[in-house]
Parts: sequence; C-alpha cells; structure tokens
Amino acid sequence: MNREERITLYEQMFDTVNAVLSNIESDLKQLDACEVLVKGLEAYYTSEEWMSDFEADEAGELPADLKRGVLSEDGIYDLLERFEQLKDKMVETVKGKTVTRDITLAITSQMANNAAENEKKSLVGHLGTHFDVMDKIFPLNYINRKAVVFDVTDIKGRDIDVDDIDFDLIEPGMFVAFNSGFMKQAAYGTEKYRHEHPQLSKELIEALIEEEISIIGIDFAGVRRGSEHTQYDQYCADGGVFIVENLCDLNGLSEVKDLVIHTYPMRYEGVTGLPCRVIAEYAK
Repeated sequence: MNREERITLYEQMFDTVNAVLSNIESDLKQLDACEVLVKGLEAYYTSEEWMSDFEADEAGELPADLKRGVLSEDGIYDLLERFEQLKDKMVETVKGKTVTRDITLAITSQMANNAAENEKKSLVGHLGTHFDVMDKIFPLNYINRKAVVFDVTDIKGRDIDVDDIDFDLIEPGMFVAFNSGFMKQAAYGTEKYRHEHPQLSKELIEALIEEEISIIGIDFAGVRRGSEHTQYDQYCADGGVFIVENLCDLNGLSEVKDLVIHTYPMRYEGVTGLPCRVIAEYAK
C-alpha cells in the first residue's frame, strides 16, 4: 500500500479504538476485540514506517485533507496508555462481580448417623457430596473445569437419555452436571433416596465417556441404581470420567454461560470415595 493508504488504514484503527474507549462500560468482549487493533497500532507506532510517515507530515508532504491523528505522537501514546489502564480496571471490576455458589450438600450429625446405619463405608468416603474415585488417583487438573449443567427436572419415570441433553454444549474435559431436583423429593439417606433416585441411561453414560469429559455431577445417589451403581462408577473411572454424587442447589445454573466448577476432594488413600467441596463460579 502507498503512504496515504497506510495512514488512512491506521487512522481508521485509531478512531475505532478511541470510540470504544470513550463508550465502553462493562463489556469485556468489546475490549478483547479492541485489543487486536491496539496491538496493530502499537506495532505501527514502534515501526520505521510510523517514523517515516511522521517525518513526512512534519515536512508538509501529506495532503492537507488527509486525517492523520494517528501521527500525533502524544495522541497515539496516550491512547495506548488509556487502553492498558482501562483494561486493568475492567479486569478488576469483573473479578469483583464473580459469583461463587457452594453446591455441596450440607451434612448434619443426624444425616451422618442415618447414612452410617445404612452403609458402613459412608463415613469413610461416601458421605454426602463425594467423588467416586474408585481405584484411580484424582487428577489435580480436574480441580477447575469448564462446566455445563443440564436441567432434567421434567424427566420422570424413565432414564435420563442421550436425547435429553444438548451435546453441542459439551467440550472435552468438562464437568457435566445434571439438575434433577431429586434431593427436594427424597431426604438424604432415606430408602427413597437410595433406591428410587433418577439414573442416566447406559447409552448416555457411554456417550459422555466418548466426549472425553472429566466429571459427571449429579444431585442424587448414583448414575445407576442397585448392583449397577458400583459397576458404572468403575466403568466411568476406567474411562477417565469420575462421578460426583449428591450435589445440591443447581437451580438456574443451566442458564449460566462460562461456568466453572471447582472440585476439592479430601486426600484419603485406599478408599473408593472422597468427600469433596464443590463450588460453582460464574460472572454476574
């Protein structure tokens, strides 16, 4: 491109960044898009081309009607400084608007006693919200996972199946959770809780493993019932997918974008279950 075309191009970039910085309030997406232009301006400003264009302007070699605020040394420097300052401020503002929600089931002493009467291993590693690690080791990179929550509260009298969720929302490595609302229907540790909870179809479990997700999260006692409970815990673990059971307070999370779920299991050894604290995090 010739000199006038080059100056016109960077002048347009200069005006765009100026406009965004003047009007932006809380939209980080605009700021991220603007950063590409800022980098282009910075590269131009520190290049020999900018110096050559600046000197040509000083020498009066440019057309009088050519808009060239981008050749103002103070103007472009101040613009780049404004961008960095606003970016830092925006990041801090967004951090201050982050929501954290504890989706771990709170356990009372009576609930612990009831669970212990039903199953001795409950007090070892399967009490309340826990991570079925089986014979594997909990991968530390599973602590923080991008997540999606599917609302399956309307599914009654049958397995939760492949067609009940949108696989386009699932990415490899994700924490995939299911909000059934079952905990509101059956108190933790009761017969109904242990034997009548929802379950995922075998086809759905297989499909989730094939998606190479990290964790399946459920607000009930297991992905399968009865004798298939432990069998499918192990099957998922063998496929690199671990199950967090007995989540709670998942309502509304299916509508959240950019959700992250943090899972922090206790460091027990030689047990198949690890009690854990599970925290959902997202922007307001």
